[in-house]
Amino acid sequence: WAYNSWPEKPVYDSRFISWPSGDTYFVYPGARSSIRFEKLIEGIQDYEKIRILRYELSQNPSMQAAEAEIRLNSYLRSINATSLDSVTAKDIIRHGKLLVEEISRIQIK
Repeated sequence: WAYNSWPEKPVYDSRFISWPSGDTYFVYPGARSSIRFEKLIEGIQDYEKIRILRYELSQNPSMQAAEAEIRLNSYLRSINATSLDSVTAKDIIRHGKLLVEEISRIQIK
């Protein structure tokens, strides 16, 4: 919930009062990122790719684009809180990235 609320020595001990390790910041002092911050960036980039792809598909009158849009929207609707009961988050993300990559190739043609 904070970008840079560091304890005294965040590189050695990231706990802060009653909050657990890493809960109070995304990056370390200086030019140091963190895994959490890099994953946040990756999620934003994935969101933007999907947003742009959905727009491009909606502007393409071909049947192939319409089918791809249905597949993408169906996949996105399938992701919810109970999705993780039967598959890992890693697999959900991997499948989504492969689908976006496959559909993106359709757009290039």
